[in-house]
Order: sequence, then structure tokens, then C-alpha cells
Amino acid sequence: MQKLFWQFVLRLFGWKIKGSFPKGLKKGIIVVAPHTSNWDFPLGLATRAIQKFPSYFLIKDDWLKIPVAGKIIKAMGGVGVDRSKTKKLSTSEQIIKHFKTKDEFVIAIAPEGTRKYNPNWKTGFWHIAKEANIPLIPASFDYATKQIIWFDPIQLSEDKEADIERLKDLFRNSKGKFPEQGVL
Repeated sequence: MQKLFWQFVLRLFGWKIKGSFPKGLKKGIIVVAPHTSNWDFPLGLATRAIQKFPSYFLIKDDWLKIPVAGKIIKAMGGVGVDRSKTKKLSTSEQIIKHFKTKDEFVIAIAPEGTRKYNPNWKTGFWHIAKEANIPLIPASFDYATKQIIWFDPIQLSEDKEADIERLKDLFRNSKGKFPEQGVL
């Protein structure tokens, strides 16, 4: 039922999905860029429902403690991370723990860490993937062509800067809802 609903919504607004989440992949990080709008979230939900792959997103654990709303967020795939000053593990360490203790775990992360232009991406996703020995799965919401685009998974090298630049090169042709805030 969800699949039909989201297919209708995408068709109604003229969006298409190009490519697909890698079949049989049980662990990975979906790297989504450019992230320039809150509208990226429903596009991600639509893609996940249509292509029927499991994935999660990160959210401050305080949100999951809110009655009713917390249960809805968790049901949608929200995974809480403790970002308080008194936390025992860094955010990256918390996520690595999920990858090491679960048989299947895929999360979506926007590397910019904001919806505004940021030439200096957060690199926690790279460190998580490296430590957990999992691939990055690049995906983009191109508002200019109204396409949700999947790229081939990337296995990391030993050169973080080169890997980040390779990802940025993939995303440079995709225009976010607010192109001036995208990957340049």
C-alpha cells in the first residue's frame, strides 16, 4: 500500500527514480547530497518505500523520548544518537556499534551536516564506513531533472580526502532544491 501511495506522489510531482539500491546489500551508508531542503526527507521515504529496502536515519535521541511522536519517528526509521555533553561514546562510535551488533543496518546521512552550503563536509560518515568496513552508497535528489539518482557503491581507500572528492564529483551535476547551497 505504501509503495502505491509513494509511486502516485512521485508521479504527481513529476519525479522519477534512476537506478536502485543495491540488491542484497545488508550494511552500508547511503550518502545523500546535495541536501538543501527538508523536502529531501519525503523523497527519501518515497524511494525507500518504492524500492523496498531497509534504511534508517539519525536523530537526536531526545526526539525518541517524546510520547507518541517518538514512536512514530522510530517506526519511520529514526535511530537515536546521544549528542549531549555527558555522552559516553561519540556519535560515530554509537553508529559503529550499531553496525557491529546488527546483521542488517543501512543509514542515510547528508555529509554537509546542514541544508546550507558547506564546502567542508563532516567526515564522520567516512570514519564510520572505514571502521565498520562497509560501502558508501551515493544517492542524489536532482531537483533540476526531478530525478532521484543512485550511483554505484564505493569501497573506501586509505585516502579520506580523495574519497570525499570522488563523492563530491558525483554530486556536482545534481541540483538541490536551492542550487546555490549544493555541492560546488
